[in-house]
Amino acid sequence: MERRFFKAPQNKQIFFSPSADKMGSLLEENKKIFSHYSFTILNQPFGEVRENCRKAVIQRALKFSKKFNPDIEEKINPVYQYIIQTGHQPVFFHPGIWIKNIFLNELLKSPLLDKSLGLNIILDN
Repeated sequence: MERRFFKAPQNKQIFFSPSADKMGSLLEENKKIFSHYSFTILNQPFGEVRENCRKAVIQRALKFSKKFNPDIEEKINPVYQYIIQTGHQPVFFHPGIWIKNIFLNELLKSPLLDKSLGLNIILDN
């Protein structure tokens, strides 16, 4: 594993790692890694479990989004190459979280990621 050193940004600066221009290649690399997994979960191949989970996540995301836009399914690509997910706890919503959410929204506008779904979930225990 490579050890990396980071420098804290100055006032009114933002630090991203990895940078936005590397996202497409990182997603492809991640996809390739997942394609080589060959284990089972409760006697089901990992690929099937993963695909079933992806379908369930998309279905639930659409169901939730319909509350705000009944025509959401007409406006999106029904087949997602990538699901890019982020999340945070329900309280203490600081500027870093806004930046993360805005970054995800802008990232999904990239032509390289036109078949991607962005999810922002609330994580709570």
